[in-house]
Order: sequence, then structure tokens, then C-alpha cells
Amino acid sequence: MEKGLIRLLAVLLTIYFAAIIVFKIYNYNITYIINALFIGVYILLMLIKKETKYKINGFIVFYALFVVLSLGSSLWGVDFSQSSFRSMQLFLLLLNMFVIYNCVKEFHLEYTFLNGILLGSFVNFVIMLQLVPVSFDIVTLAGGGRALGTVGNPNMLAIVMMISILVSFIYINMKDRISKLFFYYQYINILLSLYLIFLSMSKKGIIFGSLLILIYLFLSIKRPENIIRLIVIICLGIIVAVYFVDYDHLMNYYHHIEGRFSSFSTQLSSDATDGSTGERIFLVNTGLSLLADRPLFGYGIASFSLLNDRNIYAHNNYIELLVGVGLVGTVIYYCIYIFIIKTAYALKDNYLKLFFILFIFILLAMDMALVSYGMKVIIYTLLFIVILTESSHFKSKKKL
Repeated sequence: MEKGLIRLLAVLLTIYFAAIIVFKIYNYNITYIINALFIGVYILLMLIKKETKYKINGFIVFYALFVVLSLGSSLWGVDFSQSSFRSMQLFLLLLNMFVIYNCVKEFHLEYTFLNGILLGSFVNFVIMLQLVPVSFDIVTLAGGGRALGTVGNPNMLAIVMMISILVSFIYINMKDRISKLFFYYQYINILLSLYLIFLSMSKKGIIFGSLLILIYLFLSIKRPENIIRLIVIICLGIIVAVYFVDYDHLMNYYHHIEGRFSSFSTQLSSDATDGSTGERIFLVNTGLSLLADRPLFGYGIASFSLLNDRNIYAHNNYIELLVGVGLVGTVIYYCIYIFIIKTAYALKDNYLKLFFILFIFILLAMDMALVSYGMKVIIYTLLFIVILTESSHFKSKKKL
């Protein structure tokens, strides 16, 4: 019975990680149901094992300190209801992370996150390639028809696809421990992920997704067969796109992407406060002005949208946190990243060590253009980087 419950737990965890992608916007109650199920199975297993010892790591400790400060900030913040509501969301995420961490560590379920991301990505491939009909919009009605996928936001779709590429690179590094079919699927996953990033027209996705590929190529210099495989797959993908995808459709996307980058360059070098980049510069300047009055503990978590003329969040994790929980809360939160880098640095596998550390720096750079402190897919990615660096099972020779 115990082995059967462990298998069930593994399946539920995998489906849960896929569900936070597939049901992020539509039918999101399904995610909560799956969440409750895997917690229930975990509790049942603990009762059977009569296990009372639980584990934590530096990641959970720092995030817990950040959540405590966020809860406290609702008391001195400008809007108790908004800050307390956001704090409770973060508290529930913290509890979930604690349960997931103990599930994975106790029953060696490190691969559940990796497989869940691949499953969620696969669903998006099927939908965006229009292989199955769906009842919701998969592209925006404006802006050139940017891809939304199941997450309902083009930038979020690009982030998910970047994480999916990260997962494939991890599995490619485990060539001797996985089946050949599963190994070669990783290259297909990378190709389709890049395609969806292209369809999303996300500037951060295109810049940092391309950077992720370049980092992989640089780190694979001693493994030329991996570089050749990746280049061949990408070339085949381009050939397929040219012959089987409507050329005018692709060029339309290309011209819109070119326009977005041209606009980005223009707004960056001007004093404009309109447009995507101009608005973000305006929000940064607003945030820095607000910080000057309450530098240490801020105005309360999630309060930035109440303190600017446009009533929107900062689109920048650093500014959002500095205004919300001040310098103290921001430093506590980013101690998480220091802990992860330190943990990854202890890896004996130099390829994974460098790849994980460089990926963390990519996330730090991306925080200039998104608010990530409560974004589940990013927080779980950080958690599992730590778990994988801690795990001896991750280095096993078991076939998938």
C-alpha cells in the first residue's frame, strides 16, 4: 500500500506542476483540487510511516522571514486589506513549498517538477499548434496577435518556455540516465519552446531565451555532439517552418517583434513615459521617489499600485519590493538567491554548477521587468534547483 501511495503522490505532484501552467488562468480550481489531493496523500503516508521529522533548508527559512515581514507590513502599510490579502497568499505558498520540499526529500521525487514542466509545456505546444480546439483565446486580439497559451499572458508564456528549456538542458546532461527517446524529445521541446517564445513576441523572453541557448552552447564546448544535435534540430525546425508554416504569418510576427525592439530602443533613449518601456522607466522613477520617504520597511506589501498615478504594479520586482517592504524586506528576499548560488556552487558537476548559477543571474536580470516574488512557477523553479543540488538521487543511474 505504501509503495502505491508513493507512486500516486509522484503522479499528483507531476500533474500539479503541470496544472500551474495549464490551469493558471482558466479552470484554476482544478489546480487547487490537485494541490489538496497531493497534500492529503502526503499526510496519509506520514501517518502510515508514523514520521514526525520534517526538513527545511535556507531557501524556505529566508522565504519564511520574507513572508513574516510581509505580514507585518500590512500593519504599518497604507492599505491593510490589500497588504494582508497578498501576505496570506504568500503564506499559503510558503506552506505549500514546505509540504512539497518534504514530499520530495522523503520519497525521492526530484523528477516530478521537471516532468510537470515538460507536461505543461507539451499541452501548450498542442494548443498553440492548433492540434486541438480550445474554448479560450490563445492569442491577443491586438498587438500583432501575441501568443497567450494557457497562462493568458505572452510574457508569462515566454517565462514558462524558458524554464522548459532549462529542464531539457538538465535532462540532456543526464543522457546516460534516461531513455534515448526521452533524451531526443528534449531537443524537440527546446525547439518548440523557442517557437512559442517567438510567437509571444516577449522582449525579455527573446533576449534571455537566446542568452540561455548561448550559455548552453558555451558550457557544451567539451561536448560537441550536444552542440551539433541542437544546431541540427534548430535547422530542421527552421526548414519545417519555412515549408509548412504560412510565410506571411511568420513575417508578420517578425515585423511586430522588430517593431517592439525598435520601440524599446527609442523609449530607452528618451524621456517618454508612454509605451511599454517608457511606462516602466516612469514606474522605476516613481518607486525610487517613494522609497526616499520610507526606506527601511516600505508602505506595505503590494502597495505600489495604490501609490502611483496609473494604479498599476511596478513591473519590476526590485521596485515592487523596495516600495512594499523596504530595504530590509528586499535584502531578506534576495538572500534566497545568495543561498541558491552558494548551494549550486557546491555541486561537483561543473556543467550543472555553472548552468544553475548563470540561470539564477538571468532570473535576477529578468526581475528588472517582472514581479516574481509570488510567481509560483519561478518560486518552484528556484526551490527545485536547490533540491536537485542537494539530492544524491539526482545523480543516480536510474532510467526514466
